[in-house]
Amino acid sequence: MQDTPKYYFDVLPIHPPPERLESLTSYLTRLADTNGIDSVGALAAICSPHLNLGGLRRLNDYPPTSFEKLQIVSMCPDAILWRTTFLHIAKKFGRSIEHHSLANFFRDCVSSSLRYCPLCLAEEPYYSLTWRFFLLQGCYKHYCKLLNECSHCGCAVPLLTETLKIGICPACGGDLRKCTPAPLTEKEQQDVLMTVPEIEYLLSPQPFETLSSSTPNALGREFALIRQNKHLTLAQVSAKIGISVTGLSALECGYIGSRTVSFPRYLKYAVHLEVTLSEVFNAMVKRDVKDKQIRTLRGKISLDEDEIVAEVQQAVSELKSLEVQITLDAVSKYVHLSLPRIYKYPKVRLLLMQIKDDNYFDRKRQAEIFEDDMLVRVQNAIQYLDALRRPVSYKSVSIIVGVNQDDFSFYPRAKALLEQSINYPDFKKRQKDLHEEELLMKAKAAIQHLEDSEQLVTPNAVSQLLGIKRSTLYRHPQVEAFLRQKVKYPYVLQRQTRQREDKLFMQVEEAIKQLEALKKPITQYAICKLMGKSPGSFKRYPRVRELLEERTGLHQAYIRSQSRLDEDELLAKVKAAAEELVNLGQPVSRYAIGERVDVPPLVLSRYQRVDIVVKESIEKQRLFHEDELLTRVKTAVRQLEEEKQPITHLAISNRVNLTPSLLYYYPKISSFVKKTINDNRYKLRSQLFLLREDELVEKVLEEIHQLQQLGQPVLLKTIARKVEMTPKGLKHYPRVKGILGQFVKRGPLAKTL
Repeated sequence: MQDTPKYYFDVLPIHPPPERLESLTSYLTRLADTNGIDSVGALAAICSPHLNLGGLRRLNDYPPTSFEKLQIVSMCPDAILWRTTFLHIAKKFGRSIEHHSLANFFRDCVSSSLRYCPLCLAEEPYYSLTWRFFLLQGCYKHYCKLLNECSHCGCAVPLLTETLKIGICPACGGDLRKCTPAPLTEKEQQDVLMTVPEIEYLLSPQPFETLSSSTPNALGREFALIRQNKHLTLAQVSAKIGISVTGLSALECGYIGSRTVSFPRYLKYAVHLEVTLSEVFNAMVKRDVKDKQIRTLRGKISLDEDEIVAEVQQAVSELKSLEVQITLDAVSKYVHLSLPRIYKYPKVRLLLMQIKDDNYFDRKRQAEIFEDDMLVRVQNAIQYLDALRRPVSYKSVSIIVGVNQDDFSFYPRAKALLEQSINYPDFKKRQKDLHEEELLMKAKAAIQHLEDSEQLVTPNAVSQLLGIKRSTLYRHPQVEAFLRQKVKYPYVLQRQTRQREDKLFMQVEEAIKQLEALKKPITQYAICKLMGKSPGSFKRYPRVRELLEERTGLHQAYIRSQSRLDEDELLAKVKAAAEELVNLGQPVSRYAIGERVDVPPLVLSRYQRVDIVVKESIEKQRLFHEDELLTRVKTAVRQLEEEKQPITHLAISNRVNLTPSLLYYYPKISSFVKKTINDNRYKLRSQLFLLREDELVEKVLEEIHQLQQLGQPVLLKTIARKVEMTPKGLKHYPRVKGILGQFVKRGPLAKTL
């Protein structure tokens, strides 16, 4: 095909080439500026006749249908012009270059207006295509943030302006190069340095872009392999990055027609897998189509049955060479296919069944070899134990052979031999007989020793000499029979009981003498406490029991005689004791009066008149203390009022040096304190109400004055909002309600005023 002839008037006078990664709108603006083209319409007529004015403005660096006219007027090859657009990203992801489809693919990740670095514009007056991505936070050269608007007027700058000037705001005419950007933080600098190479890689042409039809499938398959290598499921990834399982499945299957597969989702998926898009693309290119790892993906590839049969046979031969046990799981891992998937192929299924049968017979032959070896080892162990005269048992043989006792069930012949040779019960019986004979001889020697030393022969004495428990001796029938023959049980028991009774009788007499010397009452409780014994320990000994009944009965008779004192005499003593306690300033109580008259408090309550006098004395003293304490409480309240301190139970109790709970013990004091606190609380609330009302009156009058000056209607709702209250709350204050009734404009909200 012959080249179209170019006349001098078909080419712009000045036609600089595009800068590295310069955007298409930036290049068109520079062409217009250097050649004196002052309108977008003229630029469209010269560079893109097939586009009207609106089409050129909406181009926004997306690839057009062709650069046929632009490459002529700019003397620039179309390969270089395509680099000023998003064409190469579209090819890498297998997307259509149609404007609407590509814009939907880039949604929410590409800016629709200019993002720029003022310092870069001052050095090189052009707009970089990388600035369009929100993923890039700042400039990697100057470590500053990219600006999204003009700092002079705050307006967003279009990509293709009416002025067709680089670095000039079309709204205010301000110089964008003089704007001041904010610096990047250290973390943002690191992110920018990692992001710039990724975006430049995506915008640059790559050799694999010619295979755009198969790229989405290969790319999705690579994402799936990375996810599987990290042992993640689609559900786990979905929960972490907020993309549905359906969306992730569509991405891995390469469904480019799905709206769920977009550029932001590729980015989010790659970040979660801790890889970059460039790494994914490079791994995709290097991946061999016949790679066995691809087979692990469900529904990603169809396999040839003969090829799988050959690989299974190869796996079997290789496993044999490695001397590894040939199992179905091992074959499955070698060919990178799951067993359910392999079983779908009839030939492969037959081959696997044959392998399974071969494994069964191999295991059976191996088991026979192991059993023969185990039989020999068990025979040697039995001979070894017999030589040492040790018992043959499962435990002893398993220790010598080096296996668990339960493992003998896997070797029937060895187990049968072992059961025939076990002599452990007979051995234990012989051992027991020998031990019993030895113990019997020791018991005889111990009894002879006790008889020679004229000591009492008892089972306990024998067990102590032998150093063996009494219960252990009785486990042996011969020893037990010999002991019963030598020990006279009834005689021994009677003798021991009599000895203990004599000893205990003497201890009780000694305790009674001590109580008499101390002039303390002789009671069974006192005797037991002095001897350190319980009352039940005396019941087995008749002489001790009779002694206790005799001596403690005398004390009980004395108590009964004391309780039958003349009531008149006791009444006189109680009155005198109560008066004496009052004169001494001591508390009057039943216990104190009982000590004075030397009568237990319980005995006092048995006499009606005495009990009445005791209660009256106690009540009289309580009333006296109540009146005195009430005077102190009133003084404390008066002091708190003078000092203008809060009147509370705690404050009053601290003043009178009493606990708050004791104030409630006296009825008069309790009622006085409650009434005083309630009156003080009501008075305090009234004062606070008046102070709040004065404050609200000032605020309401001030707000009414301001509304009148501004010529605005005086409404209840407006005033309530100004003073930060509700209309209903304002009406609780009478003075405020009266003011509102005078000034507030009548309306639905003012009807209740």
